[in-house]
Amino acid sequence: MLTYDLNGDNILDLLQINNGFEILLGTGDGSFSGSSSLQLNNFDVPTGFSFGDFNGDGKEDFVFALIDKHNQVHLFLGDGSGKFQQLPGFGNFVNPEATAVGDFNRDGFLDLAVTDVTGFYVLLGNGDGTFQSQQANSSLERPLSPIAADFNGDGILDLAFLDADLGEVAILIGNGDGTFQAPIATPVGATEGLLFLNDFNADGKLDLALEPANSQREIIILIGNGDGTFQSSQYLTGFTSVPSFTVGDFNSDGKSDLLAYN
Repeated sequence: MLTYDLNGDNILDLLQINNGFEILLGTGDGSFSGSSSLQLNNFDVPTGFSFGDFNGDGKEDFVFALIDKHNQVHLFLGDGSGKFQQLPGFGNFVNPEATAVGDFNRDGFLDLAVTDVTGFYVLLGNGDGTFQSQQANSSLERPLSPIAADFNGDGILDLAFLDADLGEVAILIGNGDGTFQAPIATPVGATEGLLFLNDFNADGKLDLALEPANSQREIIILIGNGDGTFQSSQYLTGFTSVPSFTVGDFNSDGKSDLLAYN
C-alpha cells in the first residue's frame, strides 16, 4: 500500500495494490472514500509506482510496470479529482520491474528511468504524457530499487540502484542530457532489497538506507560523502526475522529516525 496526495487537497490518499489497484481518497479525519480502481488478471501485479505531472496540467499522474509476461510501462493521467485516464502501455522491455522519475535532461519535462532484468532504460518525456524512444544502459546487469536524486551536489539528477548481481549500491552521476556516467559502487553484501533516501546525519548530504530481503536480518545505512561515494556500511542487527522499516521524525527532535518491524 502506498500513500500519496493524488487529488491535490494536501490530504494523504491510499493506493492499495493487489491484482490491480484501488485508490482511496483521504478525508482528513482518518477515513477514506473510493475513487477509481483497475482490476487485472490473477497473475498481473502492478509494481514500481512513481508519481508526477507528466503532461504539465498541474495534476498528479502516476506510472507503473507490470510483471509476469508484460513488457511495457503504463501511465495514468489524473484529472485532479482522484480519477485517472489510462493511456496505452509504452516501451519495449524484457521484464520491467521498477521506475524512477526526474528531469534528467533539464528541459522542464519529467523523464523516466525503468529497471529491467537486462539493465535500465531512460525515456525522455515530451511534456504531454508521451515519451521518446527508450535509451538502453547495460552498465548494471540487474539494477533494483531506482532512486533519482542529486548525490554530488552539482544540480543535476543522478541515479542510485541496488546492483543485484554484485551486491553493491551503484550511483550513476548524471550528465544533464539524459545520459549517465559509469557506476560508482559501494559494496553492501545484499542482492535483494529496497533503497530509501534521507539525510540521516543532517550534514546536507544525501544518505541511503537498505531494507533487506530474503534471509538477511539487518538494515544497512550508507552515509553519503556528497560526491556520489559513501562511507563504510553500517549494519543495524538484532532482528529475529527480515525487518521492514519506514523513515520519519518520530520524537519531533528534528532528526530522522527509523521505525523497524519484523
